Amino acid sequence: MDENAERISLELIAGDEQAFDTVYKQYYRGLCAFASQYVTVPESEEIVQDVMMWLWENRKSLVADMSLKSLLFTIVRNKCLNTISHIQVKQQVHERLYAKFQEQFENPDFYIGELMALASKAIRELPDEYRKAFGYVKHPFTGVDYVEYYKGLIEEEGAEAEIVFANHPEAIVKYTKNVLCCDIHNRERSKRRILAKGGEKVLTLAEILNAPVNGSGYNAEYGLLGSNKATETTIKLFPKNAQEVAEKIQKEIIARTGVKVEAMVYGDGAFKDPVGKIWELADPVVSPAYTAGLEGTPNELKLKYLADNDFAGLDGEELRQAIKGRIAAKDGSSLVGNMVSEGTTPRRLTDLIGSLCDLTSGSGDKGTPIVYIQGYFDNYTND
Repeated sequence: MDENAERISLELIAGDEQAFDTVYKQYYRGLCAFASQYVTVPESEEIVQDVMMWLWENRKSLVADMSLKSLLFTIVRNKCLNTISHIQVKQQVHERLYAKFQEQFENPDFYIGELMALASKAIRELPDEYRKAFGYVKHPFTGVDYVEYYKGLIEEEGAEAEIVFANHPEAIVKYTKNVLCCDIHNRERSKRRILAKGGEKVLTLAEILNAPVNGSGYNAEYGLLGSNKATETTIKLFPKNAQEVAEKIQKEIIARTGVKVEAMVYGDGAFKDPVGKIWELADPVVSPAYTAGLEGTPNELKLKYLADNDFAGLDGEELRQAIKGRIAAKDGSSLVGNMVSEGTTPRRLTDLIGSLCDLTSGSGDKGTPIVYIQGYFDNYTND
């Protein structure tokens, strides 16, 4: 990454609107042209606008030496592929309905209300592959159909529930102007889009219990986000004083042992289960607090690349010493964009370590223990 690109990234992370404007102007047209290879022009523009909005809202999570160009084009491509998948499923539903109700499709009154009712019924009766696409499926691990489960929770309280499947959150405005956005990581984008389409009272979970109510607990930053059910009538909120806890642990260990350790408070790991397809990260962040030594991302060399390319003619002890020498020669400058680092993990240390901790602990039989990780920052040069 050149110095100018890194400077713009740093300014963007700091919340500089002019830097965002520069990025927007630099990449918007190219991203739209790229996306139009997959989807229609209007769809490509909407996808790119969504990605740009995501970039601004998540700027604090960016890493200064990360390639914005690679990041933006990758996200746009993935969104295009996801859009194509949904369009194909919708088209097959439409074709089935048309084959069954061809005469009614010629009647304008059919589109006022009857079509939506028939579509909902058709979706419920579709084969397994369609059910999977629309969410009417029991989870392979829990055996629960979560659409029916949440619908049941609403109806148990004496209210009526209607499940609406849509590709975009603003579709809800056709049904109600008062909306609670329950998504976690895209909550501000969803709220903005719903308001732009006519939503009137729109809240995110972060805006509920972000202040005490009649002496209740609260979390000023995250509200209900990251909360857990404690009893039938109480919940536990995401921690709000975790930073002082992490720093106190570090100071206490130094005082007692003379050894400096890094400490972090972790929640859900940032990974997706490859079988169950569940995103584990139900908390707003992996780690709400950590000590200074855990700031940043790994800056590592890919040893297999060195062995297969730079040192292809070496083996045994000679190869080992050559690789150790290359690692020792790193000067601290960023390796992002350098082929020798491709395939390593460009994620924040707190996300990586928090995910590791969550994989080894949890809230089941193991409880929520203190996880001690030794040697995490060691490398091939450590004997």
